[in-house]
Amino acid sequence: MKKIITALSAFVLIFAFISVSSSQAKSKKVKAPAVVLNALSENFSNIEDLKWELEKNGNYEAEFEIDEVDYSAEFDKNGKMIESEHEISTSDLPEAVTKTISSKYSDFELDEAAVLESGEYGKAFEVKIEKEDGDLEIEIEIIIDANGKILKEEKEIDDED
Repeated sequence: MKKIITALSAFVLIFAFISVSSSQAKSKKVKAPAVVLNALSENFSNIEDLKWELEKNGNYEAEFEIDEVDYSAEFDKNGKMIESEHEISTSDLPEAVTKTISSKYSDFELDEAAVLESGEYGKAFEVKIEKEDGDLEIEIEIIIDANGKILKEEKEIDDED
């Protein structure tokens, strides 16, 4: 009986340690410095449900809502906006975007869409598509311009077992 209690105690301690460690590995929730807060207010108004995270690269990411639409914006420590995005309905994507997606990825389902504005891509669209293939769930995040030119693709494969 004593061995069982010792084993259960060890299991509880290990589980608690793993839970704390995994939550610390994610981006930290923080308060952004004044220069970053000012940059946010210069670019967006009527913000609700604001949450800040400090990214691994040292940038600050704000996640918030405006008129019940999800937004995010990333700023460097000096307040320069790196990129912003806000969700849109997949039906609001330009025809050239949906045409490219449906022709190149005909066996995928269009899951999410957002308008992306960044120094790297200018104004573009970020779409997430997904499909199940046996025990695998495949998700692809695509950055695509309004003319349907794919600028970046990132594939993630999850084993459902």
